[in-house]
Amino acid sequence: MTRTFPLLSILFLGLVAGCDGGIFRSSLDDEFVLPNGEEFEVPGDTVEEDNEAPTPPTPIGPPVDNPTPPAASFDVGVDHKFFPLAPGRFWIFEGTKNDQARRDELNVLKETVLIDGVVCTAVRQHVFLDETLVEISTEWYAQDLDGNVWKFGEESLELEDGVFQVSADSWTANQPEARAWLLMSAEPAVGDVYEGFRGDGEDIFIISQVGVTATGPLGTYADCAEAVENPEDLEDSDTIIYAPELGMVSEANPDGRIDLVQVGINE
Repeated sequence: MTRTFPLLSILFLGLVAGCDGGIFRSSLDDEFVLPNGEEFEVPGDTVEEDNEAPTPPTPIGPPVDNPTPPAASFDVGVDHKFFPLAPGRFWIFEGTKNDQARRDELNVLKETVLIDGVVCTAVRQHVFLDETLVEISTEWYAQDLDGNVWKFGEESLELEDGVFQVSADSWTANQPEARAWLLMSAEPAVGDVYEGFRGDGEDIFIISQVGVTATGPLGTYADCAEAVENPEDLEDSDTIIYAPELGMVSEANPDGRIDLVQVGINE
């Protein structure tokens, strides 16, 4: 049974994928088994640094040579104010990308996944362009005992020539050259920088504003936080708005924008 909730009673989403002994099952087909962390080699091209690109601030996340906190430092479940991931919660976003109609459907899976000894919650996302499914991704998150949210991996399948293939930015924390990283501190503040490492590169999130008011199809959201993803990439930088107790309500980049149009819970 599916129920939707009024705006003021909503809690935000998370999605979860299944993992068994380091083997991950595809988001597209449960019978499609991806290589495990030790065997999967992530392809990637070397990108020359743009000398004119701004230098991002020093990350507040742990340096690459520091280990992820031990498993005992993590709780079960994610209930961060700006990143709540209740099992069964779903979000639907609509907008455009490169003049095509875009629709994103996110779900928090009810099954947890063990990665590096940490119980992780997964968010599964289906992306449609002009009603055609073009991407399926599953991301794994965990929250430590201090309330900080960490990302433990991402499996992304993209449609290429009619076939879904694993993208180069797929990774899990138990793979070589990849590691769990701090995605959002318990109390985000302007200037916070979160830097994540994976086999083929890195991601950077910067908290650019807090306490802001945003509007969307579902109404007005107060006391929001704004984050910018990979701000040095001027052609593919995302600006994301997070609303309290709801999570992401909009995402904008040079290719387009999506806004939250529906949220609820599957029982």
